[in-house]
Amino acid sequence: MTTAALSPSASASAPPGWRQALLILCGVVALVWPAMINGGAFFFPDTGTYLRSADAAVGELTGLRSVWSDRKDAVVAGVTGDPAVTSAAPPKPAAHAPRSAVDTPGKAVPAANHPILLGRSIYYGLAIYPAMIAWGSLGVALLQAALAMIALWIAVVAFGSPRERAPTHALIIAVALAALTSLPFFVSLIMPDLFAGVSILLCTAAVAGWSRLVTVERLILSALLMFCAMTHSSHVLLLLALTGVGAVMWLGFALVPGPVVALFGLAAVAGLAGEQLFVASVNHRLGVQPVRPPFLTARLIADGPGYAMLRARCPQVQLVACRYLNRMPADSDAFLWSPDPREGVWSAEPISVQIAMAREDRRFVVETLRFAAAPVAASTARAVAHQIGLTRLNIFNQAANAGSGLSSSLPEPLASEVRDSRYAHRTMPVAPTEWANRVAAALAALVAGLVAAGRILPASGRSLRVAAGFVLGAILLNAAITGALSKPHDRYNVRVLWALDVVAAALLINSVSRRQRIRP
Repeated sequence: MTTAALSPSASASAPPGWRQALLILCGVVALVWPAMINGGAFFFPDTGTYLRSADAAVGELTGLRSVWSDRKDAVVAGVTGDPAVTSAAPPKPAAHAPRSAVDTPGKAVPAANHPILLGRSIYYGLAIYPAMIAWGSLGVALLQAALAMIALWIAVVAFGSPRERAPTHALIIAVALAALTSLPFFVSLIMPDLFAGVSILLCTAAVAGWSRLVTVERLILSALLMFCAMTHSSHVLLLLALTGVGAVMWLGFALVPGPVVALFGLAAVAGLAGEQLFVASVNHRLGVQPVRPPFLTARLIADGPGYAMLRARCPQVQLVACRYLNRMPADSDAFLWSPDPREGVWSAEPISVQIAMAREDRRFVVETLRFAAAPVAASTARAVAHQIGLTRLNIFNQAANAGSGLSSSLPEPLASEVRDSRYAHRTMPVAPTEWANRVAAALAALVAGLVAAGRILPASGRSLRVAAGFVLGAILLNAAITGALSKPHDRYNVRVLWALDVVAAALLINSVSRRQRIRP
């Protein structure tokens, strides 16, 4: 450990290690209350993919099997047994081809019948897999709460809390977040959504007080930010956008230190490199290329411009999607994920078609922009505006028409845990948190905006004023990215709004602490 990491000023003012650990533990427990009253952590339709991918990797290395190995053999056989997976030439599309063999009412392709997908991070799965195996779903929630508390602790130090008080300040903020914001719900959700908010918080902390952090804290911040980038491809896009913003602030206005901008870029590169390593590993082991679902194709069709382009230009563009005009336009989620050919397209077709359509996603975007650039821009702007206003916690109570879909995708005993949960019975008390979260976010945005403008807390200092403006921009960038590239969903907003609350609370605590230090 370096001298800077244990400088006299840092070590002398820090509270004893046992007290730090106790305060962190109290914060961790406070943040998992939704999982506790739900009867376990919350699952999502994608959760099983993360854990089964991790289980497959562990099984390949060790030969061990777990409850998550239940579909391994079938999935591997499916993705490697389809001749078109390794074929260089995708099936030739036709503008008015007959309905496929599976396109018969009532006959659906099995939901597991997908190629290996990009975007479902194996690194997130590997991080939570040991906790899931050892302690079940609550163990994963506790792990995520611990990581959130570490990020929170680093943030309060970066915002100027004295080190002897930083653990206490972190706990105070954690308890407030647990009572008033969406954070405890996303801590309790077994999905990488939590780390979108952690990314924003860590980037803002680096902007606010990189120079205040000692070496160990900088290393922890950097490692955790790189992990955030590796948990989901949308986090990479967010970090790339923040790198661009940071570069302008650094080069144009000297508002952000160069090393901080470099850190943002390095984290984004780590996410990209991790994805390429996954692609190479799958290709080496199974001889297939993972594909990214055609999100943009689905989105442009659902919004209208993509569908209009297909109707007008299918004979010229010869896209695979032209085969399925009689199922369009469709909701983008149904287009992608419904295995029922009466409402879905991508998941309702064989793997060969899925791969061909996924490989054409970029060309679909280009052809649509050539045909209708202005309508694409208009529909994107509407989607982003819609995304900004979504603040419900609706995913934490099962939809009335969901049936047993989620529990049937999980192995026992987790399937029983979900069936017995408040989530499944739609009795999770989310309404109070929804309203408290909206009020807290509005007040936090007001505080951050006024601090950034220099209207309140004038003694905060330049770096904190810049950080206040930065976090507001990061929240808006997240909404712009998710709203533009995916169907707007409430969870894309509420998973990050708590970072704004942390920044506002840290600014206020910093102001109070400063007054106490200068009081005669």
